[in-house]
Amino acid sequence: MGVAENRSLPSPLVVLQISILRSAAPFIRVSGSCILFMSVLICFMFRDKEGVMGIKSAYPKWLAIVGDVFMWLPIAAPILTGLPRIFKGVNPPVDYLMPAELFPAALLGMILLLWAAIARRTMRAPIGITIAAAFVGLIGCQVVAEVTGLASGAIEPTGWPWIGVLVLLGLYILALVMLGVLGIILAKRLGKIV
Repeated sequence: MGVAENRSLPSPLVVLQISILRSAAPFIRVSGSCILFMSVLICFMFRDKEGVMGIKSAYPKWLAIVGDVFMWLPIAAPILTGLPRIFKGVNPPVDYLMPAELFPAALLGMILLLWAAIARRTMRAPIGITIAAAFVGLIGCQVVAEVTGLASGAIEPTGWPWIGVLVLLGLYILALVMLGVLGIILAKRLGKIV
């Protein structure tokens, strides 16, 4: 006699997560996979003899340097792509939404900077607070745009909703610049320790 298989139905939460992943934009899936792959690769690259990143290791310095490069990418990209547009006279010359569009690179930079700060037990609070400010700015910008109808085009980009979106986007960009500067300071500090 065969043993009856015990098959239980997946929970509604699992079904919801699977349907969200299936319906998500391919960019989100690819960028999430890239970040996961990079995190695993970094874990294997930056491990000590014992298999764990030690306090006396030089790897947190390299984590800070690589993380800082990823932090400056969303800031430098609009400027570099905007230079030809300035000479052509295109208005606006700089794509001010590009730092938000390059969030996966910024997220990887945030993870690496925070990892280096935690590993060396230095500058954890300023980096953590600035990362939180970046998330507040980006998520707040998206929420305000969605709630007011700017995202769907239901209203014109004028008035307080437009100003609110721009202020929150400015907070996000300012937090990215601050994280880039903090990354430089962290790399210098870690260079002196090693």
